[in-house]
Amino acid sequence: WNKLGSEAEVLASEVGENGELVGKGHNYEAAEFENGYVRTDRNSFVKFPQTVLENCRSKGTIEFWVNPKVTEPKAYNYGAFMLVGYGIGGADAFAYVRWGDGTTGLGISGGINFDGTIHKTPEESTQFVATIGTPFHISFVWDVTGIDGTAETIRLYRDGVVIGASTETWNDTATTTYDNFYIGTGPDGQGYDKYIMDDIKVWNYAKTDIIALGINETTINLALSVCPNPTTDFLTLKVERTEGLTVLLYDLQGRVITNKTINSTSTNISLEELPPSIYFLKVVKNNQIVEVFKILKN
Repeated sequence: WNKLGSEAEVLASEVGENGELVGKGHNYEAAEFENGYVRTDRNSFVKFPQTVLENCRSKGTIEFWVNPKVTEPKAYNYGAFMLVGYGIGGADAFAYVRWGDGTTGLGISGGINFDGTIHKTPEESTQFVATIGTPFHISFVWDVTGIDGTAETIRLYRDGVVIGASTETWNDTATTTYDNFYIGTGPDGQGYDKYIMDDIKVWNYAKTDIIALGINETTINLALSVCPNPTTDFLTLKVERTEGLTVLLYDLQGRVITNKTINSTSTNISLEELPPSIYFLKVVKNNQIVEVFKILKN
């Protein structure tokens, strides 16, 4: 876990291996949690030792926040943001997460390469267009035996919603190695100073309880609770105030099952017709995520 909020924080991780600053173009600007890292020239970036991911060949998770300074990458100008990883296609790293520019990929996708072959999520069907200054959360998860008991082995979340998944498998006993674990690179000459990376964490298991997705803003201060959880039929969402609130229920594939405006301090949500599984209940206020709950239906 590295906060990426200052030179001192990059060089001294909260947990695990320390980071290293390559080049001289580094800055720290407002992100989700105070400051995050942004490179200010094309030859500068942050790297961590390969040992960060070496013990995650079978399963693991990389999660982080991105505060965009542009709405999307632009091909042949400042395209293909390699948020995590190296190069343009991720072939020289254990794992990558790329925001494509429409020419080298579309939307955000992720891949792993523990056996000499890249195994990846599909590209998004449309380009992801961000809002400048509004951070979003990325979580890239893999498990060669299946994530949460499903056939999916690789999964990519944005703000708690699955945006890509794959059932590819790999040889998790291979001895393929790479030099380092890179943060915030990109192949195009003007690809620097376009996004801020914040609060990166690597887990040695497939972490799907992505509930820490509330925005870091003191103006949103709501008392929220969901019960019962686990459930067999209905959930009750209780809130302190209702102004501007919407609740959305998603399945594991990121499909919206329920989308309703909250008009009462106590709202019932039916899961009666749904099969037993894991679901995610997202509470939104004026298009900003307040909280995401992981729901288990028995």
